[in-house]
Amino acid sequence: MSRMSLVIATLIFITPFISPLRADTRVITLWNYYLTPPFLVGDSEGLAIDFVNLLNDELAGKFEFRLISLPRARLNKYLAEQRQGVVLFVNWRWMGDDAENHYLWTPAIWQDRNEVISSSQTRLVFHGPESLKGLTLVAVRGRQYQSLKPMLARNEIKRFDVNREKQALDVLLKGRGDLTIQPRSVAMFLLDDMKLKQQVYLSPKPFLSFTRHMMLTSDLHELHPTLSDFVSRLDKNLRWKKILKKYDLVEGE
Repeated sequence: MSRMSLVIATLIFITPFISPLRADTRVITLWNYYLTPPFLVGDSEGLAIDFVNLLNDELAGKFEFRLISLPRARLNKYLAEQRQGVVLFVNWRWMGDDAENHYLWTPAIWQDRNEVISSSQTRLVFHGPESLKGLTLVAVRGRQYQSLKPMLARNEIKRFDVNREKQALDVLLKGRGDLTIQPRSVAMFLLDDMKLKQQVYLSPKPFLSFTRHMMLTSDLHELHPTLSDFVSRLDKNLRWKKILKKYDLVEGE
């Protein structure tokens, strides 16, 4: 299987190589709904898997964390059914009404941002929604851009939908759009994997900056301090730094 090959649709991926449990070890479900690189790269590699392996090693004997990667729609169903678990790499902005208060949140795992990407010939500099007037945005189907909604509704910005971020980059570089907006965590991995870094331009000003966290359902309040402490120590964790570098998530490199 190639690096970029993924079996997604409605399949569920579960972290392999689960070690034997001690009798007093509590099993915790971790949900990941990002089914594309760098979060999942093939069946047994990716940022989500490396993160959970690190978490299991750091908290060995106390908890056993088991990763389930699943589509967002299924995650929404589980949350509506009040199943208990931890959602990886999310922000309360996109987890429903009053999510910041309804769920428990760790400190930020890392700072991410939505990059405004154009071709190296165009070199689009983003100054705000008005700077995109008259342009065509190549967007991932279903992705929402709140600050662009009025201009999209008035057709002042045209929208060309595709299914995946990789397709958006392909369409952009074929000249069928003027820009695409993608999370830096996804874009940097794809640009490196597709060898496109010299062919695109990232605006100095991002479309949006945000933080990624772990989100705990309310019944896991006893776990919250443990995971928050783990996250707060990540910036000094050499293994975590290597993971970030592996997936091209180190700013400025």
